[in-house]
Amino acid sequence: MDTLQEALNQYGYPLVKVTSTGGNVTITVSNNLYNEVQARNSILEASKARNILEYNSNLEPKQRMPHIVVIIDELADLIEKDKIQIEEDKLNEEYHSELKVIDSIKRIIQVCRAAGIHIIACTQRTTVDVVGGTVKANFPTRIALRLPQANDSRAIIGQNGAELLLGKGDMLIQQSDADVVKRFHGSFVRLEDVEAVILQRDRLLEIMR
Repeated sequence: MDTLQEALNQYGYPLVKVTSTGGNVTITVSNNLYNEVQARNSILEASKARNILEYNSNLEPKQRMPHIVVIIDELADLIEKDKIQIEEDKLNEEYHSELKVIDSIKRIIQVCRAAGIHIIACTQRTTVDVVGGTVKANFPTRIALRLPQANDSRAIIGQNGAELLLGKGDMLIQQSDADVVKRFHGSFVRLEDVEAVILQRDRLLEIMR
């Protein structure tokens, strides 16, 4: 979900890019994903597999259920557009959905992991209306890069520290299965490296067809 219509342009197929212009678009996409989760869970139940890894373990590559990664580029922008859309639809008496962006995303997160659907949400705004309790509860693994203030650090990982990072990939990670925040350093990936990975991915996809 690329609200700015620029961050995901280079990745191409098999990326399905949604250049969302409003909250209703995101809710529709989320509802479609929820239906996909339900369909996948039915397949897993019928095969007596607890998750996608068990389901795929005894299948040939072409028969395996693929993982789906949903990347939300700028969660704050989606929330803001959702608020504007709701107000406009209320004036026009056209708003029929009770689900907002966060609610629709939350509904997927609660049931998607076993089905092989994963959500990554990014934001540069760490205010309470964006990174609130609902978001933190449903994104148990959170990463903070260098932030300007201690308040921003606490909003993401629940403690100070991100305001003291060095930048250029220096990060703190709060994992769902760990009590302690860990520090990592991400490597710089050049555009040429990204293009090389995409080219290799396309070659592998062609072989698998």
